[in-house]
Amino acid sequence: MDTDLVLLQEVPELASDAVREKAETDLGMRIAVSPTGFTEGCLNAAIAWRQSLTVEGIDVRYSRKLHHGYIGAHIGLDRDDGVPLTVISTHLDPTSATSAAQEAQQLVQRVWRTGGIGLIAGDINHMPLGDPEPPWEQIHPHNRASRCLPRASPGDEWRGNRIVGQVLMGGDLTDVAAHAAERASTPQERDELLQMTGTHGRIRVDQIHATPALVPAISGYRVISTDASDHRGIVWDLDLDLVEVGALREFH
Repeated sequence: MDTDLVLLQEVPELASDAVREKAETDLGMRIAVSPTGFTEGCLNAAIAWRQSLTVEGIDVRYSRKLHHGYIGAHIGLDRDDGVPLTVISTHLDPTSATSAAQEAQQLVQRVWRTGGIGLIAGDINHMPLGDPEPPWEQIHPHNRASRCLPRASPGDEWRGNRIVGQVLMGGDLTDVAAHAAERASTPQERDELLQMTGTHGRIRVDQIHATPALVPAISGYRVISTDASDHRGIVWDLDLDLVEVGALREFH
């Protein structure tokens, strides 16, 4: 395969050394898996990378504090300033937008620690900031309860809780799909970029959020179908020669 990085969620089977080693052989890639989280039945996240890449470090320092954990990889870019590309694969708490927002706050800190060339990607599980409201009346009650703002009475309109998107925006991260959609040449192309990725929840739960320095380097984004999941996959292309050096920030 010609892919450099694959970020995976809900792959507890890869926590087995034997399964992971077989997957590495099959893919021709290296794989790192997050530790089990604090919840029973934790669905581990993972990152696979092309063997020619130099991974300088793996970050799982606070993974056990998150509902399903996270895993970060620091990929060497051979830059004079030594700043790596930091990629974080995560699966935020599906049961509560408030809890997921707290998890997002921790991940914003992790993605910025290495200088500011980074992204957070995965099953974010909650409403992006600018997406339209889905047909909430057609969505299962448990998803409405976790993804919507509280209502004062049964007759009130359902509205998505966008607190996770607000946290990520507050961390100066850009929603890559929304960024691409702003530059779409037709309404049809825009709709394709912002299509739902979750089959049952009817929203774009799978998202990529990039730091300011990395945004200019994102040269492509698309949604793909896959038989391996009940989610659609998301794919992005990076041209790391376009990293905005002026947007790097030393972590304090």
